[in-house]
Amino acid sequence: MKRLGLDPDLYIPADRHIPCAMMQRFVSDVGGRFNCLISEDIYSASNAVRLIPAGTEARGLYRTGTLKNGQGRLFLAITELRTPEPGRLVIPMVDSQAVGALGENGVAGWIDNHWLERIGNTLLLGTVQDFAAAASGSSPGKDRNTDYTENTRAATAEMAKTLLENSINIPPTMYLNQGDVIGLVTGRTLIFQTSTDCA
Repeated sequence: MKRLGLDPDLYIPADRHIPCAMMQRFVSDVGGRFNCLISEDIYSASNAVRLIPAGTEARGLYRTGTLKNGQGRLFLAITELRTPEPGRLVIPMVDSQAVGALGENGVAGWIDNHWLERIGNTLLLGTVQDFAAAASGSSPGKDRNTDYTENTRAATAEMAKTLLENSINIPPTMYLNQGDVIGLVTGRTLIFQTSTDCA
């Protein structure tokens, strides 16, 4: 067993859950940065001293391609907190991440699985191929022993196969709207050296 030896008025323990509202609309297609706004005061371990004021901005990063087919949650890393002016503090966040409203790992949002893009073109080409086959069998005055559409149908089938290979692995896209509330979890203890560091 190990004692932290810290003033409980001057630190926020690891694994503290902090609610945060998205400041912009979030779309996971392109990796980059995101910001959210902490909407309530965050107090020290003793609950006696306000260390992070409401209105503090949390900044984070995310990578594209991390959301896989069949998944419903996305990993978002939190990099820093910026308290409001005046006396702004920049607080580095190490090993911290965004979580769900109840603290579950990853963030949930509305997910577009791109079903139309993944299978729509293949279905369209398959339908065209079926119509071509039907037309070849019903054309009057044609030799019914000769397939005049064989090349067209073969080319269409090859196109459908190529489109399917290119589109079947399109990753899902997650959307979060401005104002949606997520959570932050402190990865390590946040230590404020003196009372003048407190917001």
